[in-house]
Amino acid sequence: MSDKLTDRLRGKYEVGPGGMYGTRSFADFIPPISIEAADRIEELEHALSQRQSADETVSEDPLNLIKNICADAIGAL
Repeated sequence: MSDKLTDRLRGKYEVGPGGMYGTRSFADFIPPISIEAADRIEELEHALSQRQSADETVSEDPLNLIKNICADAIGAL
């Protein structure tokens, strides 16, 4: 497991440097909003990776690109 923000939002933490002692789960104590945030972040990351692979050269203004990606991800909900 990597030490990703979405994992930490779900209560999963690596123990020791580089996870050398495994992972710990605190999922029983996680508020639902944190789980929802992790899900939304992963949806946006997925939409961004699909968008980047679709057009390798992005000539669009970065703020418009983010706005369009968010609109696509929210529209898919």
